[in-house]
Amino acid sequence: MFDQERWFVPYFSIMAAGMGLVTLLNNRALHRFRARSVALGAGCLQICAAGTMLGLALSAGGRPHFVLWITIFSLANACMVAFFPLGQSLALEPMGEMAGTASAVLGFTMAMLGAGLAAIIDQAISGSVTPIGVGYLAYGTAALACQLFALHHQRTQAMAPRTGVEAG
Repeated sequence: MFDQERWFVPYFSIMAAGMGLVTLLNNRALHRFRARSVALGAGCLQICAAGTMLGLALSAGGRPHFVLWITIFSLANACMVAFFPLGQSLALEPMGEMAGTASAVLGFTMAMLGAGLAAIIDQAISGSVTPIGVGYLAYGTAALACQLFALHHQRTQAMAPRTGVEAG
């Protein structure tokens, strides 16, 4: 689509190095901020990057300038690299002794759902990166909505009065 075949390996090598750096920075951020705050920030930044991707694609007829596109694409992916381990650990936190089994179920579900959603976007790509921008924005927004719902549910549960006899 971009006629950049000879640069494929260098571009994606740079992206991979950037994602490795994000993983290290994510670790440092967790020493200063709560995991939920870092995850929420990564989710919000991913949506901003996805919105930018979509805007670039729409303004350029589906074929934005490659370097600008790959830079924003890399930022969106870096946000996902920052979010996913945190999101998974936060989701598994209440599972206690069942965390191993829950992790396997969550991993399988994420892989299957991700493959299905990616297939939808893949079918729409035809000489344009616009479907990628749409997918990143739509799926990122849905993920952030789930994250906010879980945060609201957790806060509601924490503020609910406890009734009955507690074991212990």
